[in-house]
Amino acid sequence: MASTTANTESSSFKQDIRDLGDGVGVIKDDVKHLAGSAMSAARHGATELKQTAHDVADSAKEKLTHAKDAAVEATESMKACVSRNPLTSLAIATAVGLVIGVLVLRRK
Repeated sequence: MASTTANTESSSFKQDIRDLGDGVGVIKDDVKHLAGSAMSAARHGATELKQTAHDVADSAKEKLTHAKDAAVEATESMKACVSRNPLTSLAIATAVGLVIGVLVLRRK
């Protein structure tokens, strides 16, 4: 009888080991699946971040182009104004220079 009990316990123990091995296999598969999902999410996030960076760069380039065009237009307008009114422009420049000079000398 003791031999039958030992065989039953041994058989039960072997089955428990097999079940444990199967459980470890399932856990390994789950970890692989989770790692794959994490990698996929990271790739997707990196792609979105890259696209956002490109969009921001394109927007900045566009704004810089508009600012440059506005500066060129303002320069052309100023040149035309000075050409039409050279004496008035000289008088204004002299007055602005004197005001700046007085302000600088007061601070010292």
